[in-house]
Amino acid sequence: MSLEVEQLACPALLFQEGYVYVVNNPSEFTKWDRRVVDDPVQSEWQIADAEGRLARVLRLERIGPPSKLHGVLALLTSSVFVRPAIEVIEQMTLQDFQRHIEPMLLEYRMYGNAFGDDEQAFLRDLRKVESFPELFNFLADSV
Repeated sequence: MSLEVEQLACPALLFQEGYVYVVNNPSEFTKWDRRVVDDPVQSEWQIADAEGRLARVLRLERIGPPSKLHGVLALLTSSVFVRPAIEVIEQMTLQDFQRHIEPMLLEYRMYGNAFGDDEQAFLRDLRKVESFPELFNFLADSV
């Protein structure tokens, strides 16, 4: 099932191997680093939204900047404006999603900012969250 970025329930989590970003507004999905968009072998970007939908980004379709000022700023920051083509993969429970993302978080030691080397404390607190928005806020503060 295809989805438009405006249909995603925020906060949402944009992630791939070794990278997580909490998106608080659908418009945040439209500005990307030029190197990511120009990469011929684009990584497998995934999105989880506040309603538990897991989606993948099929492609990034370039769009014009919303204004001339945004265009100038994009040039200065090596950014481009895109419209992600999104396909929902599955509806997940919170526990299923935690199991889905946990190995990547541990492999890349993404808990180091807030938990240092205490992997067990990170896992304990990660497993305490009770909703997708709470999980995404926890990750925003921890990684």
